[in-house]
Order: sequence, then structure tokens, then C-alpha cells
Amino acid sequence: MHELSLVAEILRLAEQHALEQGAMRVREIRLEVGVLSGVEPSLLKRAFEALSMGSQAEGAELIFEAKGLLLACKACQKETEAKELSMRCPNCGSLQTRVLAGEDLLLKTIVLEA
Repeated sequence: MHELSLVAEILRLAEQHALEQGAMRVREIRLEVGVLSGVEPSLLKRAFEALSMGSQAEGAELIFEAKGLLLACKACQKETEAKELSMRCPNCGSLQTRVLAGEDLLLKTIVLEA
């Protein structure tokens, strides 16, 4: 379960940020989850609840924002958000595409409480 290692790093970053800002607690963490990131939000949430116990982030709200699949097509030269999980260009049907977005897990914001 790689969610545990992801949550451990998210917590490390959140607590480091809280320390740098002189905050007492982490109130909210917002993540952008790409459709191809390999991250299962429900598992991430459970891991977060378990690992955050006793930390500055205990009880913090973990918010997920879904990020769709953005493709660049070499055949028609268009950048398009795919409506399906397919590497086929939605414009021309070509398979000569590359992923521009949708593979990442990004830590977008950390809301702190003084």
C-alpha cells in the first residue's frame, strides 16, 4: 500500500510548514489527484486518519480535487482533455498522443491554525 508512504510525506511537509509558520495545528490539506496517478483517495484518507493521530494534523480535513487526463496529439497538434481513460485523441482518433496532465498527485494547499 503506497498510500502510507505518500501520507507520511504529506504529513512531513504539512508539519514542516506549520513549524516554519509558527502554527499550532494543520486544519486542512488540499490535494490534486490525477486520474492516472495510481492513488486511491479512500485508501489515502484512511492512511491519513491513522498516521495523523497525535500529530499537528490530527483531525485535519483532507480534500481531494480530481484532475482529468490532458493529452497532446502529434497528429492534429491539439491539446485536449480526454473524457475517457484512453490515450486516443478525442479530436482525430490518433494514438500518437502524450500525457500532459493527469498523472500527478499534487499538494496544493495547507491551511494552518495559529
